[in-house]
Amino acid sequence: MGSFDWSVTLPPLGTAGLEPVTIQYGPNMVAFNTTEAENAATWEFIKFLASPDSQAYWASTSGNLPTRLSVGGSGEYAEFLAANPVVADAWATLPFAVSELQMNDLGNVGPAPFSLRVVMQDVKAEILTQNITREDAQQKLIDDGAAILGPHYARLFD
Repeated sequence: MGSFDWSVTLPPLGTAGLEPVTIQYGPNMVAFNTTEAENAATWEFIKFLASPDSQAYWASTSGNLPTRLSVGGSGEYAEFLAANPVVADAWATLPFAVSELQMNDLGNVGPAPFSLRVVMQDVKAEILTQNITREDAQQKLIDDGAAILGPHYARLFD
């Protein structure tokens, strides 16, 4: 799709035999609590946008992934995936996707903690300036990431 070649794959794993994992990015639907009539209309609109038929059409015409897995079984979207193998590869990563959400003692509450993003940024800088080996960078991300995120994402750091 589009005017340039692209592809998608799951990130490499640090340990052989682990189940693949990736972060799922995607669209969100947000509604604001206003009047009863506007709330009802908003809910109807969200139900329409999130319906399998609407999602199959939107995903097939935009190249974006649908917001619901059930669309994968629709004829329209299956035909689109067959004609667009790169998008089909992206679709195939979804069973391995986890949400990138900030963690606290109560669970997921938002985007990844800023402290984790700082660690990632620092490691990238060290790699680009050749001040750290690939193996040491990976271990630093594993160790510091596990310390920041704790047991909530333990399976990512096995």
